[in-house]
Order: sequence, then structure tokens, then C-alpha cells
Amino acid sequence: MAYENNNVEAVSPKGTLIYPTLIKPDTKFDEAGVYKTKIKVPAADAQAFVELIEKVQQEELERQISEAESKKKGSGKRVKEAQLPFEEVEEDGEDFVVFNFKSKASYTDSKTKEVVQRKIPLFDSKGKGLTADLKIGTGTVARISCFVCPYYTALLGAGVTLRIRGVKIIKLVEFTGGGASAGYLGFDEDEDEGGFEADNAGFDADDVPDQDADDGDDRPNF
Repeated sequence: MAYENNNVEAVSPKGTLIYPTLIKPDTKFDEAGVYKTKIKVPAADAQAFVELIEKVQQEELERQISEAESKKKGSGKRVKEAQLPFEEVEEDGEDFVVFNFKSKASYTDSKTKEVVQRKIPLFDSKGKGLTADLKIGTGTVARISCFVCPYYTALLGAGVTLRIRGVKIIKLVEFTGGGASAGYLGFDEDEDEGGFEADNAGFDADDVPDQDADDGDDRPNF
């Protein structure tokens, strides 16, 4: 479904999170803070999502080319295509696609002009809201609701970013801070077919700002 600024709402396939920063935003390169994570998906499961991203980026490229031609007919100006927000990798003979997601921790409301702090809504496998004291680590299995947001800059070209709207956690792997996890220490996994389910809820609807597609958060961070 398309939104203003040609943003498209989508949900990623199930995959494994890599270095998720979803509770407390990263301020290393941006004082305002950025939520971010990568998600690794088996290539066979990722194809439809890959095709959607490529389609949105191609449409943006064509828009920019058309605009450039209308402004400077015959100038020969070339609109380049930006790097896609995913990469193909191979591990132990298996093919995966690693998608890169992010979202600014605040935005300026287009109507009130006030700065609004954003939280990433988190849900368990049953759709119940989660508390903010989770320690979500690499290896967590999840799906990500996002906006596929097209952009254009002269430096990067026409591209898309994947802006996080919310995360559904199917299997939680907690970050310990010291690198030690159950798997790392050699414990076998006890399968629970029901998936990860939280004991208590949090992030009430009133606490989470609207995930407005037109809040200026559809541009890359430089």
C-alpha cells in the first residue's frame, strides 16, 4: 500500500536479528539517536521482499530521471542509482539476504512543529506488547514492520531506506553484554513450538507516537 512521499508499508519475512538497537537508540553518529538492526533471512524466503524493495527503488529512479529531463532537456544529466539496503551473503553453503533497517529516535511533527520522541513498538509471538526492559540480542528471530521509503540525493542517487515501524519477536535471544549466551556456552536448544511469549505487557498504545509516513524520517542519515 502506498503512502505520501511514495512510501510503501511492508512486513519483512522472518529472520535473525544482527546487532539490534531497538530499546535505546544509538547516538554514536547522530546525537538525536537512531534505532537500527539488520535481519538475516534465508534467500528463498527473502525473494518477495527483495523484489518489492527493488520495485520501489526503480520507480524512484524513473521519477528522478523524468524530473531531470523535464528541467534540463537534452542536458545528458545522468541520475545514478543508490546502493540497495540489503546484501547477499553465504554461510556454511547456504544463501541469505541481510536487510538493513533503521529509524530516527525523534522527528518534528509536520503540523505542530514539535519534536516527538519515538519508541519502537515491540510484540511477542502472540502479538502482545512488550516491556522496555528486554535485552534483545543478536540471534533473536523476528519480523519487522517497516516503511520502504524512497529518497534522492545528488551524492547517493535514487534509493530507498527501510524505516522500522515495529518488531514482532518470535524467539528471543537476550544480549548479556559479555558475549556469553546459552548457545555460546554449549546448551542445547529446547524447542517451543509456540514461540517466544512475554510474561507481562508494556508499551501502551498511548505511549507510542503515531508512525507517520510523512514525518521527514524517510531520508538517509549522513
